[in-house]
Amino acid sequence: MQKTLILLAVLTGIPAAVAWAGETSRVTLDQARLRLIDGGVEDGKRLAGVQVELSPGWKTYWRVPGESGVPPVFDWSASTNLKDARVLFPAPARLHDEGGEAIGYEGEVIFPVEVEASDPTRPVALKLELNFAVCQAICIPAQATLAATLAVDQTVPADRQLLHAWLAKVPAATGGELEVKEAALKPTGEGEGYRLVVRLDGTSGTPADIFVEGDPELYFGAPRPLDAGFYALPVLGLKQPDALVGKTLTLTVVAGARSVVRSVIVR
Repeated sequence: MQKTLILLAVLTGIPAAVAWAGETSRVTLDQARLRLIDGGVEDGKRLAGVQVELSPGWKTYWRVPGESGVPPVFDWSASTNLKDARVLFPAPARLHDEGGEAIGYEGEVIFPVEVEASDPTRPVALKLELNFAVCQAICIPAQATLAATLAVDQTVPADRQLLHAWLAKVPAATGGELEVKEAALKPTGEGEGYRLVVRLDGTSGTPADIFVEGDPELYFGAPRPLDAGFYALPVLGLKQPDALVGKTLTLTVVAGARSVVRSVIVR
């Protein structure tokens, strides 16, 4: 069942002052506090982070929010000396309440950001317009304007260790024992409908969750373990198997503290 997005209020916030080099602005909303984190320069790359701290019992969403919810939208267009800002998403969790199933984060999340300057010899003045949602029994759209200036020097910022802890939660794109081996579309065996059967290696007996991207018209439910290493995910909204077989999906697999992201062609 879809959760109704109730527009009781739009939470908005802007920084109280301009953020100079080494400082970050903080925005406080009714159910969330936000700020930009300066991650410093490492191996010639600049790092930043978008920190969202949530009130107890509230959540916010992953890039694919599940049955309900709103994905965050990051707009960096007002920044100065910024060539690119690549937002990374830590491994999410599957969340449930009376409104249905969502995919996202509770308590706190920091989205690491890989920053590329137009001119590497000059500071980058980041300005972010973030549109997102916070949700408990109802979902409330929220908007915040955040700013931070990333200096050129190699000074180690105070929040680098915190940012690295969240970088470690971003699903790995290469290497590691946890691996997606194949994905095949099969009938449910219980009447109409289909399921995506995924084979994993390296779970070491740890239950895995699998989040699927690639077709906005379909929703893939929570995986059910089958034989060792095999999981079945219900596919909601699929009318004909040809609409999915041969297509490429992106799977994010979370098994305990480990996570990977892989692309796979559906058989």
